[in-house]
Amino acid sequence: MKRTILAILLALALVVIPVSSAFAETTQDVTVTASPAILSISNTPDNWPIDSPNKMTHNTTYWSNDVDNTTAPGEPVAAADCRFTVTNNGDITADIGISFPDFDDGAATLLMPNSDTGSATATEFGAKAYREGDANSGAYTTLTVASVDDVITNLAGTETKNWGLQVETQTNVFTDGTPMQSVVVLTAEEHT
Repeated sequence: MKRTILAILLALALVVIPVSSAFAETTQDVTVTASPAILSISNTPDNWPIDSPNKMTHNTTYWSNDVDNTTAPGEPVAAADCRFTVTNNGDITADIGISFPDFDDGAATLLMPNSDTGSATATEFGAKAYREGDANSGAYTTLTVASVDDVITNLAGTETKNWGLQVETQTNVFTDGTPMQSVVVLTAEEHT
């Protein structure tokens, strides 16, 4: 009788008290997290009205400064000579390329093409970029319709660089008073 009661109690114990191997974990999860390093730039301001305070004229050189657009930057170029500030908002050190497309009427009607040489011709404008710290105009970078790489180089995350544009208008007199525009494009690439 004792054996029977003991056998029943043992059987009940095995049913009520689980065997530890029945609840053993056979899988485990690992959560992997990451914050990616990004490449991101911004530029301020995002416009330059060349014709302020007067209309743009032929055979004239304009500089994007806040003086009068016809005053050349100093030598070396100072921050006050630069209208624009590009900021690396990312974590990756960047090189900035710049393209300066042809002027059109905003609807793709070509009004004044870029010579791609930095100098004006009879019917084309020339464009260059300058940076704060450039020693003189010989250090400016010629801008073309296609992006020119490395106009601003080695811009670390959160760093800024002041820069400006120089435009030499065509040497021929303008014969069409249609307002024109060009959208200058800045492109960031990882510095290598």
